[in-house]
Amino acid sequence: MNTAISTSEYASVGTDTGLAVPTSTTTEAEAKRPVPARIGRAQLQAIAERLDNTDRALLALLAAHRYATTRQLAQITELSRQYGSARSALRQTSRRLRRQHGLGLVAHLARRIGGTRAGSAGYVWYLTAAGQRLTSEGQGRGARRRFQEPSALFLAHTLAVTQARVVIEQAIHAVGGHLARLRTEPACWRSWLRLGGALGWLKPDLEAITATDAGAEDHWLLEVDLDTEHPARLLAKCHDYQ
Repeated sequence: MNTAISTSEYASVGTDTGLAVPTSTTTEAEAKRPVPARIGRAQLQAIAERLDNTDRALLALLAAHRYATTRQLAQITELSRQYGSARSALRQTSRRLRRQHGLGLVAHLARRIGGTRAGSAGYVWYLTAAGQRLTSEGQGRGARRRFQEPSALFLAHTLAVTQARVVIEQAIHAVGGHLARLRTEPACWRSWLRLGGALGWLKPDLEAITATDAGAEDHWLLEVDLDTEHPARLLAKCHDYQ
């Protein structure tokens, strides 16, 4: 399966400061309410009971990838075939994210991918502390990450890794298969013993296993580079994979 992964649009992430929540009209009353500063356990449980499978899938995607644009999230959830078109998937995903923002589960950065012309499709979303609590309590994850504004380079790389997942999942669905496993850092790291007993580490950005209906599997360890690594470092990584 040959597929090209284009990450060029994430190599330069602009900063449009002062941008707030999307101003388009939404029918969800929650999206219009002020975001709660602190959500207690009972309140979080009540919110969880109001979420459907698609809501939970969006939260799980953000838990795995840390950052994703509205468009990326729509492209992945569209593969479930619950939407009639890509435009419908984008519109419904944007509406769900606005609702989750109103519930205090997700937030977006001020900067957008593609600038202001991208609209809400270019918003970069992440889990709030409450969103992390909701996803981690059901999956046994460890300590929650405290939010810090990401650097442009870190954000570009993280979104490029997310886009790699989008492309892989779209490609395997196009041939009737499915994504059997996906793990992000650090869960996808693995160690081995070098000659002499020293411990070596492989630290890919992404691990994926794709499977066809016939039972064939492809195993992927992905390294994503936005032309920022020194060639000598890239060569050393290639030797590690050998």
